Amino acid sequence: MEPHRSIQDIIPPARSRPIRVPPSDRQVPPNPPGPLRETNESGKWYVYGFILVALLVIGGGAVAALSTIFHRAYITVIPYTYEVPVSGSFSASVDSPILPYRKVSIEETASRTIPATGSTHVEERSSGTIVVYNAYSTKPQRLITNTRFESPDGLVYRIHTPITVPGYTTKAGVKVPGSIEITAYADEPGSTHNIGLSDFTIPGLKNSSEQYKLMYARSKTAITGGFVGERAVVDASLRARTVQEIQAELNRSLLSKIADSASDGYIIFDSTVAVSFADTPDHIDNGNAVISVTGTAVAPSFEESSLAKEFARATNVSYDGNLRFDNHNELAVLINPAGAPVTGDPLSLNASGTVTLVSAFDQTKLLSDLTGKAEKDITGVRINYPGIKSMNVKVYPFWRGTVPDKLEKLKIEIVQELTDGVDAGN
Repeated sequence: MEPHRSIQDIIPPARSRPIRVPPSDRQVPPNPPGPLRETNESGKWYVYGFILVALLVIGGGAVAALSTIFHRAYITVIPYTYEVPVSGSFSASVDSPILPYRKVSIEETASRTIPATGSTHVEERSSGTIVVYNAYSTKPQRLITNTRFESPDGLVYRIHTPITVPGYTTKAGVKVPGSIEITAYADEPGSTHNIGLSDFTIPGLKNSSEQYKLMYARSKTAITGGFVGERAVVDASLRARTVQEIQAELNRSLLSKIADSASDGYIIFDSTVAVSFADTPDHIDNGNAVISVTGTAVAPSFEESSLAKEFARATNVSYDGNLRFDNHNELAVLINPAGAPVTGDPLSLNASGTVTLVSAFDQTKLLSDLTGKAEKDITGVRINYPGIKSMNVKVYPFWRGTVPDKLEKLKIEIVQELTDGVDAGN
C-alpha cells in the first residue's frame, strides 16, 4: 500500500527549479537599436546629396550644351530710305568720273528642224550693220563706195554705197563723235567672215595717221550669212514661221540672261536692252532642214552708286553716302543715241518716274564685325556704318550676352522706312 501524499508533495512544472548557468556562459544582450537607426538615416542623406549634385551637373551641362546649340543673333537694320520723283537727262560715258557705264552684250543661238524639199549649192557673203564714227573733224567726212573696213583679225568688209559721216560735237566738255549706220559686206563668200560684234579700222585712211585713228567703225549687229556649200530648200512660209518662233524664244532668253550679266555694282535697265537677230544658212541633216537663228542682246550697264547719287542730287536729297536702288526698273528710261550702248561712246540717259533710293552698306562686313561682340559693344560697331539709320541686335538665349562668333548663326533683316529727305544721315 502506497503511502499517503498530500497536495504539497506535487511540484508543478512551473515551479521547477531553474537551471543555473555559470556566469561565464551567460549571453550578453544585444545593443539597443537606437544608434543603428541613426547610422542608416545618415547614409540615406549622403545618397540624396550625391544624386542632387549629379542632377545639377547634368542639368548644367545640358543648359550649357543647349545654349551653345541654340546660340543665335537676329539683327534688324533700318537704312536711310528716300522715295524721290525723277525727271531729267543724265550724261554718261565709259570713262566718266561722275556717271560711268559699261557695254554689256550676250549672244545665243537656237535651232529647229523642219522638213526639206531638196538642196542647192550656194556661195554667199556675210553681212551686217556697222556704225561709222567721225571723231576726227567737226566737218562731215565722205567715204566712197567699196570703202574697206578691217577687223582686228584682218578680215575685210566693204560698203556698197557712199556715205557722209557727220562731224563730231562737244557736250559738257566731252567729244561726241558723229556717226552713221551702214551695211557692210564680206570681201569673200564663206563662213570665215561670219563674226560677232567687233571694231573696224579704215585702211584707206592710213596715209593720214590722225584721221585713221579718229575715224573708225563698230558693229551694231553680228556679221553673218556667209556660206559655201549645199543649202536646204524648204517651204518659204514654214521657214518664216519657224524663224519667228525661234526669235521669240531667243528674245525671252536673252532679256532674262542679260539682266544677270552686269558686273557687281552695276545695273541694267530692261528698257535699254537692244536685241537683234541674224539667220544662219540652213543646212541638211538626214533629209531635214535645220533652221538656226543667232540673237544678240546689247545694253549699257550703269554704275549703281554713281547713278543713284546723281538722282539724289537732282532731287535735293542731302544724304552724301553711297546709295542703291530698290526698284530701278519702275523708272521709264530711254537712251540717246540708240546705238551708243553698242559702241561704248557717250550717251544721254532720260529717266522719269518715282524711284526708291536706299543707303548702302557692306552687310558681310557688318556681320563679321558683330561676331563675338558683347551687347555693350554693339553701339561702337554701328557707328562705323553711317548708312545705317538704326540697328537692333537680339541674342538668344538672353543670358549669353554676346553675339555668336560664327557667321552662320547670325541672321540679318533689312527693314525700309522712309526717311525725311533733308536728313543727311551722317
